[in-house]
Amino acid sequence: MSRLKVVGVILALLILGVIVYGLMLAYDLGLIFQPKYNPNKNITCPSNLKHLAIAARMYSDDWDDVYPPAPAWMDRIKGRVQNAWLHCPAVSNGHGDRYGYAMNDALSAKSRDNLVNPAKIPLFYDSTNLKPNAHDALKSLPMPGRHMGRDNIVFADGHVASIVPPYRENNH
Repeated sequence: MSRLKVVGVILALLILGVIVYGLMLAYDLGLIFQPKYNPNKNITCPSNLKHLAIAARMYSDDWDDVYPPAPAWMDRIKGRVQNAWLHCPAVSNGHGDRYGYAMNDALSAKSRDNLVNPAKIPLFYDSTNLKPNAHDALKSLPMPGRHMGRDNIVFADGHVASIVPPYRENNH
């Protein structure tokens, strides 16, 4: 094979790699292949998260205004919610062992009274960890988001936001 052919093959592979990488990046950023966001198709998950926040508030009312410990948050609030509310509808039919929600470790066993600006502190959110009692520091938010490119987060003040990942404090 001549040097010119070898250079041509290498150049073609390099160009193909750049195109594939560009398409993957555009998909990850939600620029292509994702349906336009329709809030009317994203009702159940935000409602579930709202119920989880209410249950966590009820739990904390019974425990000196302290949130449940993150490693056992589902176990601690189960009696205050319907089982289906513990399951994100994008990953579960409301039964079984796939859940899809996680608790923010920063609020684990923390007092509600000590929170500064609870409207900015995520409490529960969509998670790639589908196990019960999932928890982390928002590292498991699905990317791209599982609800038409967005993820749902309920904040410590009880409001729910649908955000385009990655989560940043000012994008909700």
